[in-house]
Amino acid sequence: MTDYNNRLKDLSTQYKILISEFKEIYPLYQANPSDPEYEAIFNNLQTQIQNIFTMLEDIDTELENKNMKTDMLFNKANNDLNSRKKYYKNTKPKLQQVIDKNSGAEPREQELKIRLYYKYADFIYIILLLGSVFYSFSKLAK
Repeated sequence: MTDYNNRLKDLSTQYKILISEFKEIYPLYQANPSDPEYEAIFNNLQTQIQNIFTMLEDIDTELENKNMKTDMLFNKANNDLNSRKKYYKNTKPKLQQVIDKNSGAEPREQELKIRLYYKYADFIYIILLLGSVFYSFSKLAK
């Protein structure tokens, strides 16, 4: 932007100088329109002022093009953001199910540990029962 600011300051300075010269020459040109010297100076000033306006239009066009490119980039970024929001909205429930299943694994693990504990208790009970049966049979056999 500083480039544009510098160019605009330069054009503003040139414009002020040309307008001050134009204010001096215009009455002289109007008083003597046939004088070739005043006519040449008047036409030269008029052409330089038109060139300044042309340069201003060029700057305006450059800024418009730059703004259009920026707008296109913002629109693209906005579209990408919207598509990612839509993707997130669609995948969030699926991801939540996976997370819930993984977090649900801990309670199931605890449940399995408890079941295993009861199985070991049942096994020990069966071993004790068998041991007492064998002991009883051995006592009866004597």
